[in-house]
Amino acid sequence: MTTSKATQKWLVIAQEDLKDAKALLEYGDKFLKYVVFASQQSAEKSIKAYLTQSKIRYPNTHDIADLLKLVSRSNAELSEKLFPASRLTAYAIAFRYPDAANEELNIEIAEIAVELADKTLSEIIDFLKHDGDFAV
Repeated sequence: MTTSKATQKWLVIAQEDLKDAKALLEYGDKFLKYVVFASQQSAEKSIKAYLTQSKIRYPNTHDIADLLKLVSRSNAELSEKLFPASRLTAYAIAFRYPDAANEELNIEIAEIAVELADKTLSEIIDFLKHDGDFAV
């Protein structure tokens, strides 16, 4: 199946968010709240790309676990591989709003967030490559 234009748009934005997260991480502690936010956004948009390509409707949500439940309807194995990215859901708001964080932000958390986003995007791109014609 050829990758739809809508799927491609989601993937391009997910790649841009991941690129932003990686670039901001280079500044050390200065922009960590934006690193984790961009990482969450990348993972979320990657999953929405998969759902879009699979023609699975999804609600307007930032909850990665909820999106992965929808992924599991068509691909339980992929959903399971991506489950660790659920941790990123909190970063949609944590550290950007008063009293929204349940943990202290540090460089290690930011690095893990980037790794999770990178893995999510990579897994989805790999799946789409094996599922048919793919272009981003």
